[in-house]
Amino acid sequence: MAKLLMLSGLSRTGKSTIIDRLTKDHGYQPYWNNNREKLPSTVKNLPDYFYGMFIMSASMFSLMPDKKFALDRGFLDELVYSQSLNRETYLNDTQILHFLDENDFQLVFLDNEYEYYISNFPKENPYSEKQFNEQRKLFNENFERFKYAFKSEHWQSRFIKIDPMKNKLEEKYKLIKSII
Repeated sequence: MAKLLMLSGLSRTGKSTIIDRLTKDHGYQPYWNNNREKLPSTVKNLPDYFYGMFIMSASMFSLMPDKKFALDRGFLDELVYSQSLNRETYLNDTQILHFLDENDFQLVFLDNEYEYYISNFPKENPYSEKQFNEQRKLFNENFERFKYAFKSEHWQSRFIKIDPMKNKLEEKYKLIKSII
């Protein structure tokens, strides 16, 4: 089973920066949907693309059980953004729970508030406060749903929520480093 550290959450919380540091400092392989890259021009159907990425990733991780991967976004983000943007997703809870159960994972949800998001200079087309708060609500609901999918304390301890408003980037990095 691969060791997966999944960083999920709202825009401008430091996910990519933390992934970069984990890669350099701790030998994690960066993986998944790094938003610094554009989708391939051949992608015509987002649900197909994200579902294919999920299936391919699950297969790859099963073939590399001794590797450590740091995922910059993942299934949680796909669920939230498909709900928020009113687009279909082919991912379902059974597949996701199976994927999690097959891997040694930590899911870190970097929560955020609109003021923090705006103060971190979002790039093109920033979300309105209403859009942002809807996404935040969806992230919290989906995070909690998967965290409490099983009553096991061990299972629930693998889900960590960090508030960037209370933790500067270096503090976030140290918190995440302490769980890996």
